[in-house]
Amino acid sequence: MGILGIRNRTEDWKTAITFAPFFECDSARTRLANRLLEPLGEYHEVQPGTAKIELFWYGMRDYVHKLRQEGKDIPKLHDFVDRYDCLFPCLDQRIEKARQSGLKLNLPNCWNYNPKHTKDRADDLYKNLLNTEIDIVLQTPNHLFIGEAKHESGLGADGKLILVHQLIRQYVMARILVDFREFNGCRRKEVVPFIVADKETNMKDKHQVRFMRDHERWLHKKNILSWNCIDKIAKSAPADN
Repeated sequence: MGILGIRNRTEDWKTAITFAPFFECDSARTRLANRLLEPLGEYHEVQPGTAKIELFWYGMRDYVHKLRQEGKDIPKLHDFVDRYDCLFPCLDQRIEKARQSGLKLNLPNCWNYNPKHTKDRADDLYKNLLNTEIDIVLQTPNHLFIGEAKHESGLGADGKLILVHQLIRQYVMARILVDFREFNGCRRKEVVPFIVADKETNMKDKHQVRFMRDHERWLHKKNILSWNCIDKIAKSAPADN
């Protein structure tokens, strides 16, 4: 029943419990990665022993820390803005166009998704990227799967940030991080978002999800999974020898 007879209802706890088997079982990680690739037409591309998993991941923050520890140059503020502009040109206008088509993606300030005009805005973008957490990250040689876990709560949005919307912010961070690493000689990885939720049908109607899915094609609708689906993947994977 939980501590003091109280059930822990937090998403972090449910995520940790549900994904615990994937840390111990390589075949479960492989099976999950291949399941997420199926909608992309890349069946069984992931080979055993190549998938790694982490939870509650601050990728950009830890990347910058790693560079600092190794005595390497840390990207300047303008590097973050330049990379953002290159990978996501006119993202504010694309969101505004989606808003005009009926999506409720509020942009309270003229500088939302538009960091390039002042040093303060560039600094805000940098802080947004460093402070972006991704609940579930699965890495394979060619892909970085980024998962958002939802349980009894909705998707976040904060108009005080440059990158207002939670799912969009996570995808932007992951793409910029992968791009930085590729620029420094690391192997290129494709970023593949997914969502784990109580009810897939309800999540598919969320406006951030519809933007990611229908307007940008960043998220495939079949990669919106239920918690039961994750349980089945874990239980159906053969035990490692």
